[in-house]
Amino acid sequence: MAALLAAFGVAQPLFAADERPWYRYENDFFIAYSNASNWKARKILEDLEYFRGAALRVPGIELPVDTEKTLVLIPATQEEFAVLAENENSVGFAQPLEGRTVIVFPASGRTMKSKYILHHEYAHALAHVAPGLYPQWYIEGFAEIASSAVVHKRRRSIFIGLNEGRYQDASEPKIDWDELINDAFDAHDFDDVELTASAYAQYWLLAHYLTMSGSTDNISRLEQYFAQVENGTPSADAFQASFGVTPTELWELELKPYLRRIPEYRHPFSRDVLDTSFDREPAHPDEVESLLTFFTHKAEMVRGSERPLRPLASLPGVWDHLRMDDQCTETLTFRLSDGGDVLVMEDFYSGSNGKSVPGVFRIGHNYGREFILHNVTGEQFPDVTLTPNYQLSVRSDRVLCFDEVPATELCARVLQRCGN
Repeated sequence: MAALLAAFGVAQPLFAADERPWYRYENDFFIAYSNASNWKARKILEDLEYFRGAALRVPGIELPVDTEKTLVLIPATQEEFAVLAENENSVGFAQPLEGRTVIVFPASGRTMKSKYILHHEYAHALAHVAPGLYPQWYIEGFAEIASSAVVHKRRRSIFIGLNEGRYQDASEPKIDWDELINDAFDAHDFDDVELTASAYAQYWLLAHYLTMSGSTDNISRLEQYFAQVENGTPSADAFQASFGVTPTELWELELKPYLRRIPEYRHPFSRDVLDTSFDREPAHPDEVESLLTFFTHKAEMVRGSERPLRPLASLPGVWDHLRMDDQCTETLTFRLSDGGDVLVMEDFYSGSNGKSVPGVFRIGHNYGREFILHNVTGEQFPDVTLTPNYQLSVRSDRVLCFDEVPATELCARVLQRCGN
């Protein structure tokens, strides 16, 4: 898609008239945009609608039903999708953004594996917009259970729970169970595929036992655990306080025997809960342009593609959170001191008197396009409670990353240029 590839080069619209036309699809639960064939787009949307209906029957997380419609972007080719993806190995992704779930998935190259991954990521995003705070191991475990849901249309049933691949990996766990639920643990930190697979299998088994074993006591204790985590108790401490054992002890006492008899559940399923009649109409160019711009910029920030270095002098002006609708609200105004060593953000803090005061940051290290901003606001405004230092990563004239230090995810907060 030439226009997408040129988004940071020659100034031209991402939505070009000489390309495949984009269409807008909508039902009661999804709004989708696609330039693929009508048949391919509807095939993906029908699959998502069936999975949405199945995921609502998975116990363990109260999924939201009265939220913004899920947004789906379906580019026709892998090449067009690759420009939008933050990971070069991605086959599709889903994430919560601006209070809604967003799915991006190419129409071409679909396989059973990519379909499973899409369901897993969609379940993730649903869990993130659900009420309550869930630890990461449980969100992963829920997604593994949900993505194993299979709808048998002729038998009008949903089968949930048995995942053959995870079953095999869980029988010989390679990750310490106590480490697994630690707040700092991240399965993506491993370079070893077997370790990552084991972590996901253990997530699946632990979540399955606590939500699908039929034990009301497990459900009650799990709710206690969630409440403690939401109140700031470290996950490991909350687990032992709620369940009376450590995860390692639970493996020896309960999880091993449960794995030998792990059940699969069959639920009745009716098409009455589905809406597969998607209305279709030509998409408005501005809507598609905004979405393509948003995901292209966001992917650009995360991938860190090489761009010409941008001097600090280019920062002054008005910036805002990168938004899917390309609008500017609650802006930040950047000013650079005369000496060029201090960056000021207007209206960044509220003092004890309720009045907004500027945030003052001393520019520390310059690592090419990345600057460490040391928070010195308190030197001028003693009544202001300081936030952490920040890292500012400048990769284009229009978009930059603005993250707390240390950042768990670079470019979690993406800003766009909003004015002069």
